[in-house]
This record gives sequence, C-alpha cells and structure tokens, in this order.
Amino acid sequence: MTDSPATNRLDEIFIRATKTQHNEYNEKILLNELKKELPLQERIEEALQSKTLYDDNPALIRYILIYLEQQYRTAENQVDFWAINEKGKTIWSVEHIYPQKPKEDEWHENCKERLHSLGNLTLSAYNSNLSNRSFNEKAEVKDEKGNDIGLKSGNVKINDYLLNKDKWYLEYIEERGKQLKETLLEYITPMYDKLI
Repeated sequence: MTDSPATNRLDEIFIRATKTQHNEYNEKILLNELKKELPLQERIEEALQSKTLYDDNPALIRYILIYLEQQYRTAENQVDFWAINEKGKTIWSVEHIYPQKPKEDEWHENCKERLHSLGNLTLSAYNSNLSNRSFNEKAEVKDEKGNDIGLKSGNVKINDYLLNKDKWYLEYIEERGKQLKETLLEYITPMYDKLI
C-alpha cells in the first residue's frame, strides 16, 4: 500500500536486523531495527485515500475490508471471510459499489476518478450476482430462493452507510472512504504506536 519498505528489500532488512543480535536474541533490538523501516502514519493515511487503491493491490484491499468488517461483528455473527469454494476460489471478494463498467445511461464521469478507492469498495459473497449492475439493482438483489443478497441486505456491516442511499454519487464515495479510513486508523493506530 505504501511501498515502504519495498518488498524486494525485506530480506536485506531482516538480515541487517538479525546481524545486530551477535548470536544473542534480543527482541527489543530486533524491533528497533524493524521500526526504522516502518512507513510514517501519514503515508498510510495517504495510501488509504488513493484513487487507485484497488488497482495498486487488490489482495491488500480485500484484507483491509475483511479486517474492517470483522471489527463490526460479535462472536455470534462471525463469518469465515477466508473460506474457499470447491473450485479453490475465495467465496468473499471485493465488489465495486459503483460498477466498473456501468451502462451508458448510468455513467457519472466524476465517479470514474474514485472507482477503485476505498469508499467505492465492499465485500460480497455474491460478486457474480452483482456484477456490473447499477447501484439500485445491486442494493436490492435477491438469490434464486428469494433471499436478500444485495448491498443493502444488512449482511455486510461495512455497507450500513448505504442503507439510506437511493443513488451512489462521488460525494458518498468520498464520505464513506473517509469513514472507513478513520475506522481503520482507530483500530490500527494503537498497534502501530506500540511498535513505534
């Protein structure tokens, strides 16, 4: 996400960090060496506001969305977001709220610039059912048994922001992105601060 440190430097960083140990393991020294390579929190915030977050690293955005979703769930309603189907594919995937290829009459030019940003992304176990449908269609989709599987079904907690929306505009993408970013930072900042 921040490309800091670059993954091609990780071996070098770990080698340098462990060389400081001189055959004696000291967790504090090791952590201090590794902390030198952590990106500044401002870089993390910038990266979360990126217009190309999904394009930059779809696996990471999936992880972030799953992490956020799990924070809203209790022990009684936990879901295995890492589950794999019989074909070896992940059941839960990243879905674009505003479609990547909308119909001509539903195209909002200003939404295009935030298409792959955090505020326009969510999780779905029914990606193929939602595909390139409009926001209103995605919001109300039912499966073959009539079960509500749309974005407004209430099954995915990070979609609660969508519940009172009739349309999906740039301002909503930006506002939701800001909310998700702030929620993520609220959870990860204490962990990050412990490291620094």
